[in-house]
Amino acid sequence: MTTLTVCNRIESGKSEKVKLNSINFKSSVQNLKDGISKKIKRPVSDFDIIYCGQCLDDQKPLETYGLKDGVTLYLVKRYNKEPAKSPEKMSDAAMRQLVITLQSALLKPSCKSTIERMLNSPEALERLISATPGLENDPVALSMLQDQELLAILSHPENIKEVVSKHPAFGHAALSVCQVVNEEGSGRDADRITTGSYYLDQMSDDEDDSIANRPGPSSGGITPSQLAAALASATQGGATNQPLQNILPGAITADFFQQAIRQAQEATNGNEGSLLQTQLQQLRDMGITDEALARRALQATGGDLQAALDMLFGDGQF
Repeated sequence: MTTLTVCNRIESGKSEKVKLNSINFKSSVQNLKDGISKKIKRPVSDFDIIYCGQCLDDQKPLETYGLKDGVTLYLVKRYNKEPAKSPEKMSDAAMRQLVITLQSALLKPSCKSTIERMLNSPEALERLISATPGLENDPVALSMLQDQELLAILSHPENIKEVVSKHPAFGHAALSVCQVVNEEGSGRDADRITTGSYYLDQMSDDEDDSIANRPGPSSGGITPSQLAAALASATQGGATNQPLQNILPGAITADFFQQAIRQAQEATNGNEGSLLQTQLQQLRDMGITDEALARRALQATGGDLQAALDMLFGDGQF
């Protein structure tokens, strides 16, 4: 006569054993569960049967799992898995926000390292999957998030629209990841600014005395060479037609001052032109090929690239 021992652990913190006799190992797991249900007076839907770490399938015969006379089975509470939620379709406004957020994140130096850290962390990945319906069943979406070069291509509005239509979960996941990148990138920028600042109220008395005793300009006033050096430093060595250092030392005349200001303006204009070309190239890389429109956006925002992006992908009103 074959006998099985059933250890009932359906209720947390409680355990009781029940013996079942005359077991037919060729019968199904479902038949065994029906007999157990009568013994413990609990519906079959309340529990699963565990043997050697496996959850027994109701439709399979007992012999499939290698059950023998005298073995012990365990009953555990059944958890009904909730049906997977379908990802919500992104609205046009959400799509525009995704493009802006994605392009902004790609400009952050820490973008790649932040994304790799998030997707390589089991806890962070689990939180992302839990917060993004459909992502668990879309490995393609997860793969796209890990490829920064592919993300740069997808940041074009037409590309992102096509991808999100086929992989809705990607849009929501990318938005969440890029928001983290932007937040961390902004925090690091603020740390660098704060760390590099030197506040007067943090100075000691000795430092105050040291600054007070430093040699300053002579009573004769600023010399042409001193002004020339200051202008060269301020404009990062901008090119000029006639170096100010060639002017003979002496008092600063009106002509000398006007020449200094003119050279400073020329150097500044050159730097601004170089910055504008760099920003225009960045916008072209993001898929904005209308240079006239890009220039207008940058001019309207005073050269603020992020604000220009918001304007270009927002309502378009300049």
